[in-house]
Amino acid sequence: KTSHAQQKALEYLDSITKRFYLNEHDDKEAKRILKKGLEYSWSVVLAANIDAGKPLFEKWFFADAATQRIMLTNLTKKRLIKADPDWAASLLSQKGIFKGLESYD
Repeated sequence: KTSHAQQKALEYLDSITKRFYLNEHDDKEAKRILKKGLEYSWSVVLAANIDAGKPLFEKWFFADAATQRIMLTNLTKKRLIKADPDWAASLLSQKGIFKGLESYD
């Protein structure tokens, strides 16, 4: 809940996502579990401090296909769309995704 904790959480997620991206896990099951965790956690942490997290999120949003899928999954979460609907819509439209972005005012 504090800005320090939010920043640390963003740093950890960035580091963990980098490890996923670099494919540092030989164990397929471990990678699957890590993917599931990342598909949930980015939206939670980012919604808490969206302005601080946008640059990190966007870096991974435009990475390889597997990492992009993780970020797309997060970007379609209501909590993240509510935090900044225009930003979410802009990123999704860059990937050709236009539906499912109802207003969450």
